[in-house]
Amino acid sequence: MVILDKMKWFHFLETSIYVASGRYWSYSRLVMKKCTRLQAVLIFLTLIMYFLTGCGGDSNETATPVSQVDSRSQATPSSVIIVGTPSSLALAPIQVPIDTPTPKPTAKAIVPSPTSEVAEDVDPISAADVLALLDTALAEGYAYKSDLYMNMTVSFGEFKQEVPLAMEGDVSRGGDFQGRIDVSSSDTPQLMEVRVIDQRAFILFPGTDRWIEQPPLSSGQKTLNPSAIISALRSNIVDVVYVGPEITGEVPSHHVRGSLNASSIGHLVPLLTGAAGDVEAHLWVESGTGRLAHLSMEGSVEGGPEVRGPSGEELAISIVVNMSARDFGKEVTIEIPELPPSPADMSWTNAPEMQLEKGKDYKATIKIYGGGEIILDLLETEAPVTVNNFVFLANEGYYDGITFHRVIPGFMAQGGDPTGTGSGGPGYMFENEFHTDARHDGAGVLSMANSGVQGGKGTNGSQFFITYKETSFLDGLNADGSPKDCSIQGTSCHSVFGRVLEGMEVLESIIPRDPSQGGPSDVIESVTISVE
Repeated sequence: MVILDKMKWFHFLETSIYVASGRYWSYSRLVMKKCTRLQAVLIFLTLIMYFLTGCGGDSNETATPVSQVDSRSQATPSSVIIVGTPSSLALAPIQVPIDTPTPKPTAKAIVPSPTSEVAEDVDPISAADVLALLDTALAEGYAYKSDLYMNMTVSFGEFKQEVPLAMEGDVSRGGDFQGRIDVSSSDTPQLMEVRVIDQRAFILFPGTDRWIEQPPLSSGQKTLNPSAIISALRSNIVDVVYVGPEITGEVPSHHVRGSLNASSIGHLVPLLTGAAGDVEAHLWVESGTGRLAHLSMEGSVEGGPEVRGPSGEELAISIVVNMSARDFGKEVTIEIPELPPSPADMSWTNAPEMQLEKGKDYKATIKIYGGGEIILDLLETEAPVTVNNFVFLANEGYYDGITFHRVIPGFMAQGGDPTGTGSGGPGYMFENEFHTDARHDGAGVLSMANSGVQGGKGTNGSQFFITYKETSFLDGLNADGSPKDCSIQGTSCHSVFGRVLEGMEVLESIIPRDPSQGGPSDVIESVTISVE
């Protein structure tokens, strides 16, 4: 059973949003009071697809332990740090009091509602015939403009969180999408530009001037866009009945009604197996063309034996969706936006020459898109070679635009790989560097990720991690200061080279992620170095 801590309903989302053969990857923020509107939309978008779509098979990447530190941690051959299994993500709840008011939805979308006016010139047909018309239109493809409004409410006990979203834009004949997503609160505007092309998602965050590409999803997962919602709903709607011929958007249409019942939702979402409730769905299909003119979904799911609040409360999720389509047949061309140079194209033969100035104090600021800043004190005295490497890569812009690709709540957040897989690096490797005054002795420790000692040599490159707690088993020195034999398989030896000065709350809000399962991640806007 998943036990949900107050303000930690994310643990439910964290372990259950997308399902791949019983393994769950996370797509959520950990603490709601630290969650921006932009961060919250990621949760919302995923949950919509979570209701509608299943997930494909396992990733081709297999997890083979290379170092065992306890029963909950393992690493893959391509990974560069010991990681927890997906099931361990919910093992370390954080108690956070509810001290913030429930946000009020302010995002708006212009979604014309179908009228109840009977389309007198349209002869009633069967629900099956309506779905057949829609299937034909979807198979042929058509372009249109879409307006979408969604709202989700998650509650248990006295806790309640509401997340609104409005999305409008153009859909191409092939199902690609370009438009805007509005997740603005009453006091914080949050308007993102989005393009989805062949399941590749590109985002222009508020207040920025460069597009970034989100990491790819695992096989079988779909990036949310209007065409994906239509396709997913069509695949999973059950108990469809014909309501009647009606006018929608001044166009004669066939109105059908169906549902996503508790059993179908439990099939899609194993953690909700045994829950009660229904999500009612309505479709208005143009009588002449079979194109979907309007859809709506509304309903809720409660309970289930696998999900409970901190005192055994049943979890309740309610959802409202309204989407309209118009301007059919318009010319829609969607192009991949101009992206900044990829750090993956940067490579060097050797580690950098020493560039640090003696007697100077070095600090680093990691700025995250839509997520604040983490300020670090670099330990140039205790780990000069490692700090020099980090400073060099930061000044080259190597870390700009790459992700925190592996994030284990209660353990660490790992970044620095331009491939987002855990296997990338700058083209060179360098030796470990340990100091008795630089240990994994608490939260906020900055350390180098590596794949162990190989052929008698260290494997440090560009990847780093920041701890959420004390992790002394990662030290390269024993408790008495003597060096470990890091060449022994399964021995963890990582070089500490910095500590968080400010921004732990930002660090703790980073999206949990398992790179083997794919999915979105937090993107580093920049790493800047200051010298005093």
